Amino acid sequence: MRLIAISASFLLAVLCFTRPAICLEMPGSPVQRAQQVDVYAQVAKLEQLVASLQQQVALLQSVIKISGNSVEITSGHDLKIKAAMTVDINAGIGTTIKSGATTNLLSGGNTIIKSNAFDVSSSVFRLSGGRGEISAASEMSIKGAILKLNKGTKPLATVGSMIVGNQVITGSPTIYGE
Repeated sequence: MRLIAISASFLLAVLCFTRPAICLEMPGSPVQRAQQVDVYAQVAKLEQLVASLQQQVALLQSVIKISGNSVEITSGHDLKIKAAMTVDINAGIGTTIKSGATTNLLSGGNTIIKSNAFDVSSSVFRLSGGRGEISAASEMSIKGAILKLNKGTKPLATVGSMIVGNQVITGSPTIYGE
């Protein structure tokens, strides 16, 4: 029996000398203990990553609400949408943009609004810039208690107005021009 144990120890020593990888991978070897420590470190890192991802998901869920076919994005302060190229907003039926105070539509180039009906309900509506055009394929109606063209202060002539030379004597009391 003792001879078998000595023979086994000798064979193990020869194997470890000729093929050291075999001895290093044996249970309880320093390499295996280091691998176990490395696995524990990896598990700890993964647990930290999972905790971080859970916090991020919770934050997103506090801002983005999904129910049925509806998605709502809520911000307690500012909400910015940025794109390097194009932002498209498409709706099958309607689009509403609301503001509690001022709404600005800014463009570095042309701004084009196309619609079958365009209604502006505002205490002040300004179109400003280099060039502007309002056109209609058929009837166009412009309504206001007083209409001023080019910030005009002189009554414009209408049907039946009295004109002497280049002066409008009895022009419109509600349409002014320069």
